[in-house]
Amino acid sequence: DSTLFDTEKRKKLFYEMAEVHGYSHTQAHGLYDRAWAEREKIVMSLSSYILALKEQLAKDHIEFLAKEVSKKIKEMNKGSGLLPGAKELVVWCRREERIPCYLLSLGVPQWQAEKVEQSGLGKFFPKKNIICTEHIRYGKRAALCHLFGKNFDGNGTVLFNDKPDEMRDLLGSFPQLVAFLKIEPRDRRYSPKDYTAVAKDFPGRVVLSESLFELKKKLQAMYAD
Repeated sequence: DSTLFDTEKRKKLFYEMAEVHGYSHTQAHGLYDRAWAEREKIVMSLSSYILALKEQLAKDHIEFLAKEVSKKIKEMNKGSGLLPGAKELVVWCRREERIPCYLLSLGVPQWQAEKVEQSGLGKFFPKKNIICTEHIRYGKRAALCHLFGKNFDGNGTVLFNDKPDEMRDLLGSFPQLVAFLKIEPRDRRYSPKDYTAVAKDFPGRVVLSESLFELKKKLQAMYAD
């Protein structure tokens, strides 16, 4: 999400599902946030969001506009949903036989699997190399330890991510890990300073760019060395 998959575009369509019922953008954003997580666990999916929307509509005595919502869902399912440069990055990594590749995702497994299928990313990763976790605070950290052992320190591992707070935690937990941090300017949770602060606090271990094409070039240069 927002590293390879264009999650911000999908979020916009979720917001529009609420807005067609007369809610403001701020209200639509709040509804999405309420449907996203529960007790430090990701619960977000299309079905959970629709349920949350219907519950809010019932409270406000507003009729659910099924046809309008269906239009948004059809638009959501068009294309691969990938960010520019995502496929090129994954294709190059898979061609390099010396680079074992894993797809690590935070979210409801079934919902994440639907996005993997839509994007076509599944054909680049063996099923055993696609890992999904729902736990916000420690899910990815635990997944990496499960994959590589409890003594894993990040040595020889590059992690692509888009969330500076999450990446800060992982860099602190695994002192040899290298981060390729994709800046997502549309994500209102973070400012440019949040990304640059991570790079400053972990010198030599963070590569920053808004472009996956640029990150791919820097990865290629790293392996060329």
